[in-house]
Amino acid sequence: MRKNLSLFILCAFLYASSTMAQSLQLSDVSGSVANGTSFYVWGDTITGTLMKQEIDVKNISGANVTVKTKKIETSLIPGTSSNMCFAGQCFLSSVFTSPTQSILAPNATDTSGSIEYKPKGHLGESIVTYVFFNIGDLNDSAWVIVHFNGTPAGINENTIAQTEISNPFPNPAADQTTFNYSFTQNTSTAKFVLCDLLGSKVKETEITDLNGTLTVNTSNLNEGIYFYSFYADNKMVLTRKLIVKH
Repeated sequence: MRKNLSLFILCAFLYASSTMAQSLQLSDVSGSVANGTSFYVWGDTITGTLMKQEIDVKNISGANVTVKTKKIETSLIPGTSSNMCFAGQCFLSSVFTSPTQSILAPNATDTSGSIEYKPKGHLGESIVTYVFFNIGDLNDSAWVIVHFNGTPAGINENTIAQTEISNPFPNPAADQTTFNYSFTQNTSTAKFVLCDLLGSKVKETEITDLNGTLTVNTSNLNEGIYFYSFYADNKMVLTRKLIVKH
């Protein structure tokens, strides 16, 4: 139930951001990133390494904007914990909305934002959605999805980084939509999953070829917003929005 509620909240941010003018632009060390971008962070659970993803937020509007952050623990492994930092302070794992705020002038950037994760010896993937929002207009928000992967040691993160998946075409989809994909040669299993706004799974397809085209039938789906995910070896490598409109 908590996972479904978290997805519903995230979808509300997605829908609002797609219909309203945006003041906030996120970036990392490589440059600007789009809303909903997935980051993959790897760490050795044996040594208890703290995993961290840093995110900067810039005011791209012509007026001052007061910004706070929010974390949504989309999928957290029991026994692990996450916490966020913003506006010069880091908070306990029990804090889900930053008590501090950053007042950004036009074109100003706050570089203090980050999500931290402690695997505490637990293997596997935890997913945290990190949201930045304008407290004067809650519909004005930007977010990223951070996948923290706790491994015994030495697993190559390039397995996910080198996976290639095209955007669906068409999107919006009427009767069907198609993806081109390419998984790395060391991928053992792969699948496609489509969920509705409440997080309920509506389609799941096993992918047997490492390279090819996947066509998804949408003719039997109600009109609306869905989220599709691709998995490789039970790790989520991509999550994006699909609109169905007949």
